[in-house]
Amino acid sequence: MDATSVSSGIGSGIETFPVLDYVLQSVFLKMTGAQEQKLKCICWELATNDYEYRYHRFTKKQLGECSHYSEKKEIYKDLIIQIKKHNSSFSVLSLEERNKLLKELNNSIVAIFFESNLKTLAQKKFNDYQAIWSNISNVHFACDSNNLFSDKNSYSLKAYMKIIYIDSETV
Repeated sequence: MDATSVSSGIGSGIETFPVLDYVLQSVFLKMTGAQEQKLKCICWELATNDYEYRYHRFTKKQLGECSHYSEKKEIYKDLIIQIKKHNSSFSVLSLEERNKLLKELNNSIVAIFFESNLKTLAQKKFNDYQAIWSNISNVHFACDSNNLFSDKNSYSLKAYMKIIYIDSETV
């Protein structure tokens, strides 16, 4: 939402493209930093309630900055294990829940895009997003307790991550 608010004042002519690149890069950095902070907060919250986890995560098997997929995957597994400790009947998202999540996420992105001048300024990137998004389905994420993302059709997922400026080698 910040990007749409900031970009609303810059117009939609060719002269605004350098500003748009700056805005999108700034948003990416903010999103990356926020994600890393939230993942670390999840670890600290888990460690507050489970001292064995605290010892394991912060002494024996420390995480870095939570920038790489392998670290995100570790936190995902930690979270699933901790949830299962408190609710043994817990299971990862059902097929219906994953379908709903995909639909809501895509609808949110499309709504934000179409309600802003980004539809003119970043139309090619949005078209790329739509082409790749059409190949992403519920089999690509949260299918089990060990992997946040699935290897099924991983080309599409890696291509999508590249579009949103994430280095495909870290996925």
